[in-house]
Amino acid sequence: MSTADKAAVSPLATDIQRDAELLALRIVASEPVRQAKAQIKRELLDDPLAATADGAKWLDRAIDYWTLSLALREAVGDTSRPEFVWPIDDTPRSWFGYDFPGSSVGGVANPDNVYRNAFLDGSRRYELRGRVHANAPTTYSVELTRQTPGQLMLTPAEGKLEADLGDQLGILTQRDIQTDSDGYFCITFDREPANGRINHLQTVEGPMAINHRDTLADWQQMPNSIELHALDGAIEPLATEQDLIQRTADHLHSYVLFWTPFRRHFLGAPPPNSVSANFPRDGGWGYAAGGRYALAADEALVIVTHSGNAAYTGFQISDAWMMVPDMRAHQGSLNGNQVVPDSDGSITYVIARRDPGVANWIDTADHAEGWFMLRWQELAKNVDASKLLSQPILVKLADLDGVVGDNVARIGAEERRSQLAKRRADYQHRIGK
Repeated sequence: MSTADKAAVSPLATDIQRDAELLALRIVASEPVRQAKAQIKRELLDDPLAATADGAKWLDRAIDYWTLSLALREAVGDTSRPEFVWPIDDTPRSWFGYDFPGSSVGGVANPDNVYRNAFLDGSRRYELRGRVHANAPTTYSVELTRQTPGQLMLTPAEGKLEADLGDQLGILTQRDIQTDSDGYFCITFDREPANGRINHLQTVEGPMAINHRDTLADWQQMPNSIELHALDGAIEPLATEQDLIQRTADHLHSYVLFWTPFRRHFLGAPPPNSVSANFPRDGGWGYAAGGRYALAADEALVIVTHSGNAAYTGFQISDAWMMVPDMRAHQGSLNGNQVVPDSDGSITYVIARRDPGVANWIDTADHAEGWFMLRWQELAKNVDASKLLSQPILVKLADLDGVVGDNVARIGAEERRSQLAKRRADYQHRIGK
């Protein structure tokens, strides 16, 4: 295997990723895409969120991230030469001798997850070849969905309580994927049912995407090495760079205008400073809950949760456009390996714009409003998901001690600096730096 054999610096630092990012940077710098972005901004300025201080401040960043994520998807959209790309990571990075500013679709992307996509055609057969390394992700999955590079093939279901998009055709998790003694695996994709075959997902007619998700509960864990091969079908003429520029420009409007109203019904549109009910993820691999925060500089939102003995738990926040802040510089997320449990075994998170002096501070990066997500993956079958969290309590920072009491661990300035230094170093490990 070319890519899957390379455990080297980082399984994310592939030639394919480098070439796709450099191509995407050229695509977004082109005049047709710049014009498409300008048109999108004119329309989004009419969105009520753009009239708020936070919405106006971070609108350009959101448009930049949407555009780069679309350009990356278009760059690997040739289904006769399928390639995995990492299109969702809100954290800027420097590697391969250039700076990449980050790309995302929003949706409160989990910084504990590595999301990689490739695109398929239902008339072809494919193999995903990969390797799970010694320091493996806590969980990983391969999901087959209805998608094309330039659009999402569904209509948001207003009022439906879900975090997923509802386009799933099948999923395999680490519990299902069989590997050899060295961690290698091969997953097949074709129109036939499994009929006893291991590591198989059945495809359908039309365009699809494979979504490979590594969940790193320890940021020193190594994502899987993966690559995709088409086994048959005529090789189509390679799209030119100008073709990809035009596709990105043509698709940007519908792509962005899927994600902007998405937030209006996400999680059932809970009121600010409340949390949705806990609900199962598509395919049954976990649960999620979340909501919106709206905080003055002197306020905090307190949420108490329980792990449910899940293999993975995580808490993340985003800005009002559902884009995640730089998680190296801000403790805007915590997973089960990063939290300090309360003395009774529960976990108390405190969302605040400035440091409240508790260990499990979720830093909003001074955003006054935005979204938060809670995730549980691979729980025991008998867990009552409705009892995994409490409704948030909105308090003044001056009154926080009276709410959290002695049950919650405190932290000083030096310990906080150490926490953040570890976050920066651990993230750099992910990309091989």
